[in-house]
Amino acid sequence: MRQEYKETPTAQDLKDMNTRISALRERAKKSKIEAKESFETQMKAVEDQYELIVAKMNQVSTKATKAGDEVKGGISTAWMNLKSSFDRASKYLH
Repeated sequence: MRQEYKETPTAQDLKDMNTRISALRERAKKSKIEAKESFETQMKAVEDQYELIVAKMNQVSTKATKAGDEVKGGISTAWMNLKSSFDRASKYLH
């Protein structure tokens, strides 16, 4: 049975991602994206997933260990989804 790689972001990872999201938004403002509507849809997904992961991280800090372990699994999934969405949105500017 193959074990899926789990990655839990640190506070620094979240700060870095927020900086990357802001930089991507700025690049988009300067760029003439032909598919602006699609880009905006991707960026909305990135920002929504960022907010979700921040909320989950806040839950971990307030939950007991057992519940925290369950939330950590959700954080790992949300983090991987966030990075994937960010990568998709970034492709619009390349």
